[in-house]
Amino acid sequence: MRTYQYFVNPFLVIGSRSFKKAVKMSKKTYNELQARQADPFYGAQFAIYEPIHLALMAAYNAWKAAGGLQKGATLSFQQMLKLLPKKMDGFASLIKATSPPNFEIGSPNYVAIFPNDMKNFQANKSIEVRMTEVSQVATVLATFSALSAISTSFTTYMGTLLIAQGVQQSKVGTKGSDVDVVAAEVETAMVALYAFMGNCIAKFPGDATVVEPVFDMRTLRNHRQLKFTGTLAGGEIHNIMQHTFHDFDSIELTAKDTKQQFYLALNATDGPGTYTLITVNANTSVLIDAIDFTGLATNHYLCVVNLETTTGKFEVQL
Repeated sequence: MRTYQYFVNPFLVIGSRSFKKAVKMSKKTYNELQARQADPFYGAQFAIYEPIHLALMAAYNAWKAAGGLQKGATLSFQQMLKLLPKKMDGFASLIKATSPPNFEIGSPNYVAIFPNDMKNFQANKSIEVRMTEVSQVATVLATFSALSAISTSFTTYMGTLLIAQGVQQSKVGTKGSDVDVVAAEVETAMVALYAFMGNCIAKFPGDATVVEPVFDMRTLRNHRQLKFTGTLAGGEIHNIMQHTFHDFDSIELTAKDTKQQFYLALNATDGPGTYTLITVNANTSVLIDAIDFTGLATNHYLCVVNLETTTGKFEVQL
């Protein structure tokens, strides 16, 4: 016997965040109902759910055929914007180390390149302000022969940033209606799945094991908690959670006040060792795919280490 535990619609919570997972959950229930349709109870549910599922698949497939990139492109550009202050600090360090002439902070040459220092690259500025500032830096860098190598590297970086922005804008403009259709079908299907779960509870009260095979319980259980936060002492290694990640999962890692490294470990008490490390600088966020870590099949402990001696905070958003 296993008691029922969901009092809000977990299908809608997950499905609204990921079309792919919505389709995955819908396919699971559709296939299971189809196989059980000879049973009067399941047959009646199948008759109701079949047109809902097919409408979802039609909208999703049309969206994918047209590109299906709006969400991915937006995240790519947004991730680059989050990393912009770090990137600009890196270029500034290279510039300041160049001599002659003098490019130290506060010098006329430095001020010519960075008239607002790093202020206009921060997240509290509009995208337009940040992108304009990047363009202006590129223009001024090109006037200094001593910075030719840095100028070339910066122009390449700016080109990548502009391409990502262009992809986002074009996809938002051309695929907005497709996304709206998919989102509407996802909502209809996820509400229907939750209603079907309610019917199952009424039909088989007290024992969820009877109907668990009809639902994608793995996806549901993996998303009961979506945000994890904590405080780290200087140098502390901390196990954040035990979780089975999939290669299509997205994870946002945030380090507050200190530089930190995140990794997936085989055991909860393992240090960084030889694991794949994702480094996040102080007061920045990085959006990654779970596949960026190695060993997803065996390493289920997400850990973090504070690389500094002062206290820091972390936040993980699934």
